[in-house]
Amino acid sequence: MECSMPVIKNPTRWSSSYRMINRNLEMTDYLDDMDTDLTALLPAPREKIKLKSLLEDLG
Repeated sequence: MECSMPVIKNPTRWSSSYRMINRNLEMTDYLDDMDTDLTALLPAPREKIKLKSLLEDLG
């Protein structure tokens, strides 16, 4: 995975929400296997489904 810069929230642009959700979904697969301490901070499977649906709606 290429090193990525954090996405900054911009309340006047919906695209920042899209980019943050997209980045989260891209990174989640890598983070799940790396550190069990992060598990509590990551979206639950049900939340991932909602995020994917929201990403489709925004895209």
